[in-house]
Amino acid sequence: MRVLNECRYRAAHPLLLALLVIVTPAVKAADVYLVRFNALSRQNGCISVVWHDQAVLFNSGNAPATVRVLGVSQGQPAAGAPNSFVLPPGSAVALDDALSHGWSNVAPLYVMHLDVPPGVRVTSRNEVYTHNDCIVLPPRPGALGQVAMPVFTALVPAGTAQAHLGTDLGEFPSRTNVGIYNAGSVGAQAHIELRRVCDDTVVDQRSVIIPPNSTVQVGALAAGANICTKSSQAEWLRYTVVTVDQPSLTFVSNVRETPPNDSMGFVPTIDLAMPSGGVQY
Repeated sequence: MRVLNECRYRAAHPLLLALLVIVTPAVKAADVYLVRFNALSRQNGCISVVWHDQAVLFNSGNAPATVRVLGVSQGQPAAGAPNSFVLPPGSAVALDDALSHGWSNVAPLYVMHLDVPPGVRVTSRNEVYTHNDCIVLPPRPGALGQVAMPVFTALVPAGTAQAHLGTDLGEFPSRTNVGIYNAGSVGAQAHIELRRVCDDTVVDQRSVIIPPNSTVQVGALAAGANICTKSSQAEWLRYTVVTVDQPSLTFVSNVRETPPNDSMGFVPTIDLAMPSGGVQY
């Protein structure tokens, strides 16, 4: 594992992305949102590589706390899936366990809206797994690696430029993936710019339309050449600016795959970077 600038790791497998939310039932509810995913990224014969989000909640209060699911941007939970659970004081729980996995396969990528009482802390992470599809009941595998996901506590107002710093892999070339949640009741137009830090030059950009109450990922923005129009000792630094004309949430990841080097011969080693904090708008 190696740390590159914000929150990154080196694992032996590919990527897709997840995000998280908090709210309060008893006193004043603070709307917070959670981007979740369960995505197949690579398959070879019986072996699949899967990316899945993992959220953990901890009740730091002195009384039991009831956490509620208020909704999702896409998909439907499994029949009979619970929409709330009670977290005892001083206890932690994985969200999938608390919700009996009924909400874990709602869609490949979506945003979950939670109502979380004061004193409950929430973290989220992106995990990678391999799965043997030829075994009817394969043993449940452990995660092969993880990287922290950002936690959001409010929607970003329409038209606000959202700057994500540290969206690069240093001197290594990488593709930049941008996740966008349109929280509006109408379609949203989003504009994405990947820029060099040293001179603010736009090295790649995209304009996309996102359906109402939907989450999408825009992939493969290129970092461009490490050549600056100003004198700089860090020409590889990049940041990403996303502007959406509806209330939204956005997140960014960088991925670099190298040729397979394991016995299965299909899972590449990857570098993955994801700014997980300090996002300012």
